[in-house]
Amino acid sequence: RPPWTAEFSLADRGTTAMQLAFHRLLPGLPCRSLPCRWQSGMSLRQLYERRSTSEGYVPDKCQSEVISKLDDLSKSLSASQAPRGLYLYGGVGTGKTMMLDLFHESLTSKGISCDRQHFHGFLKAVDTSYHKMRMAKRGQSNLLARCAEEYVQKHRVLAFDEAHVLNIGDALLIKAFLEPYFKAGGVVVATSNVAPDDLYASGVNRETFMPFIDTLRRSCEFYQMKGREDYRLRTSQKSQLRGTYYWGDAKPSGDVTPSDFPSLMETMECHDLPKAEAMEIDVGFGRRLTCPHIWTTPSAANPATAKKIARFSFDELCRRATGPSEWLGLAENLDAILVTEVPRFEAHDEDAARRFITFIDVVYDHKRFLGITARTSPEEIFQEFISKYGGDEMPSPPSPEEDVAKPEAVLDGRIRMPSHGMASGRHGMVFQRPKSLKYTHSGGYVTDASAATQPEGPGEEWVEWSATGLKDASVFDLSPTGTSTQIRDKLLPFIRCQSRLKQLVAR
Repeated sequence: RPPWTAEFSLADRGTTAMQLAFHRLLPGLPCRSLPCRWQSGMSLRQLYERRSTSEGYVPDKCQSEVISKLDDLSKSLSASQAPRGLYLYGGVGTGKTMMLDLFHESLTSKGISCDRQHFHGFLKAVDTSYHKMRMAKRGQSNLLARCAEEYVQKHRVLAFDEAHVLNIGDALLIKAFLEPYFKAGGVVVATSNVAPDDLYASGVNRETFMPFIDTLRRSCEFYQMKGREDYRLRTSQKSQLRGTYYWGDAKPSGDVTPSDFPSLMETMECHDLPKAEAMEIDVGFGRRLTCPHIWTTPSAANPATAKKIARFSFDELCRRATGPSEWLGLAENLDAILVTEVPRFEAHDEDAARRFITFIDVVYDHKRFLGITARTSPEEIFQEFISKYGGDEMPSPPSPEEDVAKPEAVLDGRIRMPSHGMASGRHGMVFQRPKSLKYTHSGGYVTDASAATQPEGPGEEWVEWSATGLKDASVFDLSPTGTSTQIRDKLLPFIRCQSRLKQLVAR
């Protein structure tokens, strides 16, 4: 057998330390894919109780029920059965990620291959696999289905965190990949802030995605994790340190360096850092991202254990041609990331704000230290969008009766991609002009939920996108916000990110 599957009686040792030791011996394997054989005698519930005690979580009835469901799923997989997966959804801080991590540990300790990813990491993995297959099999069809079939051979179980579909590209990709993955016998365990029936609620051409929700229902059990409290804020002092958020008078003056974050220096166990230097980092697909300021902690005994700390301004990180692939590359190659000059986002700056949210999601999932200097507090940083879409409170989920009563025209949204040709070419997009258009001082376009929910009147025509003349308008700006479900869909990322930034302040 491969050496990393050997039995160990090391239950008293830290899982992270042991996984890191194996990772250094076998650097080609990601740490999360390594089995935890030294914990093979522990049940999933024992792992849960130990994690709750060590990190200060307060166990609740809902989490206990999820543990029972995951334990049954683990037993079925051990018996070589093909069970239905599990889709966990609920508010922020209810313990969904912890449940997923414990399930992954449990499976790998039994030798069951489980690929644990953040949702953005999962999408990148599919993109990478598809890209390689396209290069190898040019001109052939159904390549995503072939990717899914190969994926099942490597990973019988796919576990991904924070599923949230907001654009047509992601919607079609997961539909085209997961349908054949399920058909080939794959099992999915996923977490999300979004109920499965509400996935892609505010997206373009949602009707093309709807059949996948039925496939998901057949392949996974749906379970809602209910909780009124964000447990991350209660446990922030006891659990692993992840960063610091400075704002107002607490912000460091001048050029920010790692020494401005004492908790970082303590975590890295270093006092004297060499001068920062520029460095390029591989971010996948043949691309490299230049990091203008990187500090490398000295380690004469073992250079492989040296830590890397990078600093970016917000504009360098989120206003250039960057996306999840770049941020995943940073999180995989760096130990700490400092971001300076984070603004209080204006209503017209939603693109940059959502890029920042994705970056935070990626770094948080990889448990990297995150140092932020911002112009305002976490409570205020996204206030323009919270007011724009939902006011001071998150809209309540609609009842089943309300969902049935929604007019089909409202559910379809205000943007369509017709099948017929248009003036500017064979393919194009049309949108229904809202009653109220708002422009910024620079000519940029913004919309708000109140305009979208007003009754339609005469003169509101479907117009070709290329004929709008709207400067800097994005499809996301004009995507539907006509129902409470669509408003929640747009608000959830802001609420989740705000919770994580508050956690950093609590440090």
